[in-house]
Amino acid sequence: MPLECSAVTLSHLTLPRTAESGAPTFTDPCDARDPASWSRTELGDAAVIEAFHDVAGTVTSQPGIEPVLRVAAGNACDLLAVDRCSIFLRGSNSGIFHGVAARSPGDSDIVRHLRCGVTRDRMSQEIVATRQPVLVRDAVADGRPVRSTMVNLQVREVLGVPLVFRQQVYGLMFLDLVGHHRGFSAIETRLVTFYADLIAGLLPVLHQVDDLHSAVRDLQMRSHESARTRRFADEIACASSAGTTPQQIAASASTATGRGSWFTDGAHRPIAHGGEGGNAARIGRLLNRPATIEALRALPDSGVLDLSTEPDGLLVAPITVDGHRRGNMSLICDGRPMTEHDKTVLRTAAHAISVELRVEAQSAMTTSEGRQQIARAMIEGNLDAVTHRRAALHSIPMDCQRVVCLVAQRRASSIRLDARDLAQAFDSVTAGPPALATPTAEGAIAVLVDLGEDSPSELAQRASTLTAAALKLADAEDTLIAAISSPITAVDQAPRAFDESQRVLHCLRQLCPESTTILSADDLGFAGVLLSAIDRTGADQHVHKTLGRLLSDHARDHEMLHTADVFFDHARNIRDTARALSVHENTVRYRLSRIHQLTGLDLTGNSDHQVSCQLALLILRLRGQLSTTNPLPHYP
Repeated sequence: MPLECSAVTLSHLTLPRTAESGAPTFTDPCDARDPASWSRTELGDAAVIEAFHDVAGTVTSQPGIEPVLRVAAGNACDLLAVDRCSIFLRGSNSGIFHGVAARSPGDSDIVRHLRCGVTRDRMSQEIVATRQPVLVRDAVADGRPVRSTMVNLQVREVLGVPLVFRQQVYGLMFLDLVGHHRGFSAIETRLVTFYADLIAGLLPVLHQVDDLHSAVRDLQMRSHESARTRRFADEIACASSAGTTPQQIAASASTATGRGSWFTDGAHRPIAHGGEGGNAARIGRLLNRPATIEALRALPDSGVLDLSTEPDGLLVAPITVDGHRRGNMSLICDGRPMTEHDKTVLRTAAHAISVELRVEAQSAMTTSEGRQQIARAMIEGNLDAVTHRRAALHSIPMDCQRVVCLVAQRRASSIRLDARDLAQAFDSVTAGPPALATPTAEGAIAVLVDLGEDSPSELAQRASTLTAAALKLADAEDTLIAAISSPITAVDQAPRAFDESQRVLHCLRQLCPESTTILSADDLGFAGVLLSAIDRTGADQHVHKTLGRLLSDHARDHEMLHTADVFFDHARNIRDTARALSVHENTVRYRLSRIHQLTGLDLTGNSDHQVSCQLALLILRLRGQLSTTNPLPHYP
């Protein structure tokens, strides 16, 4: 049978970027079952993870990006039993991908002279546009790859896979069997896509380590002042590759210079310090001087500000992360003149701290995005195996007592509603698992809040208390409102709870006064479904139509409304109602009879009248208008 000479885009086989096609379950290679009982898919997943672990283990031992990616290319060849794999990375200021590595040093030399994504390379353009793997069955006859390159490299069939991280294509991986048709299967394509996703997630770390090594190499070439400078630079580079902290960097800077060192944030508050010397308050005052602030603002990112002539003399280097100043690194003069060695150490320490802060920010962002994906999957009911694995990775229980809290802005505000900030606010007031927050299509934020082990009767009150405390932390301008669902105990109830919170939010916006910021489904009871279908005008009409003549300022009308409200609160039991009102039972019967005469509502015998009256009373209660002290509104 002749081979089909067209490319096949395997969008239904990608992982984890497909949203709705039932992404396959990845198997933990540490599964306690006998490996002999694993399925073919499970064995493939385990092989991919083992191959990635092998690549990750070379990050600190291999200097530069190319050696690590060469290992990644070799492992990809072993996974798919092919003899050639090449990896290309996107250029910083263009859509062109530059060859970086292949399995063998010889192939790497060839690949480094190649470029992908050029005008004639429609295969690479398709991979980037779809962010999906593309399989070309006949590389010479198909019009999308560059034919001359396919002929020169003896490519017959080629599989191209994108390296995707945070929805961006950072690189491309191509696999083929030199001079032969390989016949890549669907399972193999899925496995290599999984592997490519893991490698893509490693690229930011590789770039950061490579940037740090490049900075160290530049410093070593520029400065030959002393062996101490080189030792310090090497020490910081190794420590940063293995993971270090600002405190450790400050301590190393003090050891290398024999001076006290201070890392202060953007508000000049001390974060870390090493050695002896200096005083946090005096350093803060010096850095807060208008002249110092202007000098720091004009200072380039790699510059050093010399304040050694001041009474509390300092050398100051800015700490910059992604173009934003995050603080300063300072060395204390201690009455001794500053040297070029001190300046070099200070610049190196400031750069190392900026790298650590960047890694920390990316890690926090990755964690936040992962939790948002879990929250979105829960409220949408997409509870596949991938969601369960992500939840386990983030130590999030799937089945527990929780509510869905829908937070929105009642009016325009300068404060941006942010899911990550809201989750942190809820985490600050709870002691259990982290809160899960995700934006909704309506512009609100859905927060899934764990309620712990409280008894069912206490859950609603605890949810309101936690929400009030979280809003106080997150809302400096007092513009946020929150709608809370009924408590749930299983994750498959989350979509229902989310729908319920949307109905509660509608009632909060349409029926409640400005002073009401939190409303729960328990506050509405059964009427929540009915009230979510009407607006403010419809609510006014229903109250007027149902209660009619009782909506006056006369005390007796207030008394009858209050009696009806208490009557329903006590399950329409006349004896319990009389006891609650401290009146005789006949008094209650008289007032109910009088309500019947004035409004036509038979509250003791007609169930339709009872529902209508309860709904009208609830509307008044939500507006804060059902009491013996607040005057009732005049309705037309």
